[in-house]
Amino acid sequence: MDNPLPYIFQPSDLRALVIGVFGSVIAWFVCGALKRYWSYRTVRSIQKNIKLLENEKLLIENLAQSDRSVLLHSFRTLFWVIAIGCSAFSLRPVTSLLNKTSDAIDRIVLMALLSMLMISLLFFQTLKKADNRDESVETINKQWAAKKLESGILTYESVS
Repeated sequence: MDNPLPYIFQPSDLRALVIGVFGSVIAWFVCGALKRYWSYRTVRSIQKNIKLLENEKLLIENLAQSDRSVLLHSFRTLFWVIAIGCSAFSLRPVTSLLNKTSDAIDRIVLMALLSMLMISLLFFQTLKKADNRDESVETINKQWAAKKLESGILTYESVS
């Protein structure tokens, strides 16, 4: 027996032992960090789901109260579908424009589709503001007062 040390303390095995210990410590910290991240993410997702359910409940209550709400919601959905359709149909003219194989017709079609997309999104936003009338009017009044104060037409005392 040349070496009086037990087999575990061989110099070549000592290096593997140190790597194993450090690797275990690093893995333990990584697992702890992942556990904290996952629990935080779970709490956030639960809060997000609660908010989505509250919004859905508010929408259903709003739709049940009046026909006006149903019409506004239907038209908002219609304009959203038109916007998605315009986006989808504009892919071919965009790819031909990027490949430098487009002609005048492709450019005209692209401009028409993009115009329809912008108009439908504008109508969507307008109907969304009409659906939340009280909040929209309050926001517009605040913006109006801020612009008047900015221009010097109103004083701070006359706004409040």
